[in-house]
This record gives sequence, C-alpha cells and structure tokens, in this order.
Amino acid sequence: MMLNCDMSAAYISETADATGRMIGHTQLHSDTACRPAFHPTDPNILYASSGGRLKISRDRGKLLRPSAI
Repeated sequence: MMLNCDMSAAYISETADATGRMIGHTQLHSDTACRPAFHPTDPNILYASSGGRLKISRDRGKLLRPSAI
C-alpha cells in the first residue's frame, strides 16, 4: 500500500499495517491529485507523481527515480 498525505509526505507499507515507512520529500513530493500505482504483473515496480513528474521504483518503493519518458 502507498499513500500520499496532504502535508507533503508519502508513506509505503508492504504489510498494510502501521509498520510502513515515510518516503522522504527529497525522493518524492506528495501529490494528492494523482494516486500512486503498482505495475499489474510485477510487484517490484510502482509509479508515483512527484511535483507533476512521473517517478518509478523498481525495488518496491525503496528508491524512486525520474522516469525516462
């Protein structure tokens, strides 16, 4: 599960409980107008908007990088 907060934070949890972690704003600027999405067949890949730009993680959200598109 991944969610964006209206207070500029983003959070991710692999267990859907309170053990999730915050993604630092240096990696991802929260965007409440655009929900994060997971790849339909690869659980390691997720997509998120950061300040209107697409970011992709290929390691379950540990590191988010700008997309190549």
